[in-house]
Amino acid sequence: MLAGSASMGANSIVPYDGPAESSFDIEARPLADLLDPAEIARARVIKIDVEGAEGAVVRDMAAMLDKLLALPGPPSRSNSADNRVATSVACDAMGYAEIVGAVRLDGGVKRFSMLTIKQQLAPYRDRLGAALCKQMTGQLRSRGILTLPATLPTDEREWVILIDEKSALGDALALATKAMLLSRIGMPMPPGAHEKHKRLARRL
Repeated sequence: MLAGSASMGANSIVPYDGPAESSFDIEARPLADLLDPAEIARARVIKIDVEGAEGAVVRDMAAMLDKLLALPGPPSRSNSADNRVATSVACDAMGYAEIVGAVRLDGGVKRFSMLTIKQQLAPYRDRLGAALCKQMTGQLRSRGILTLPATLPTDEREWVILIDEKSALGDALALATKAMLLSRIGMPMPPGAHEKHKRLARRL
C-alpha cells in the first residue's frame, strides 16, 4: 500500500483501510529462502526496514537464529534457550506494535478479524482460548487500545473493533463508561461533563 506519492517511503504491508494512492499484490518470501546456509552463517548484521511489519519478519527468521554467526566462546545450550525466549518476547512485542500502529494509522479506530489478531499476536497458538484472549485484551489496553467487545472473543471468525483511547471515540467511550458506572450507584455526572460532551460531539 502506498499512502501518497509525495513520500515514496509512506508504504507498508501492515493492514490498512484508510485512503491510499495505490496498492499492489507482491510476492514475499522469508529471508531464509533467499540466502544460502553459508550466507546465513556469515551474517553479522541484519537490517530490517518494513514500515511496521517487523514482527512478521522476525517471526519468520526465528528458525535461522541458531545458524547465525555466534560470538566467540564455547557453545551453551542455556544461552540458546535464552535467545529463543528473548526472540519470542521480542516477536510478541512487535506484533502488538503492528496492531497499535495500524489502529493509529486509521485515525484511532480499526476493525479486525480475530484471525488477523491471532496471526499477529499469537501466531504459534493452535487456537484462541479464553485465558489467551483475556491476556491479549489486557496487553492491548496497556498500550492504550480499547476493544469492542470489552474482551476479545475466542472465535477466529468474529470481527472486533480496536480504538485508540486517546482518540475522540476513545474519549467518548471513557466518558460513557464513567456515566454508566455513576448511574448504577445513583450519582450524577461531575460538573463540566456536559461541556466535555459537546466538545467530543464536535470532534466526532
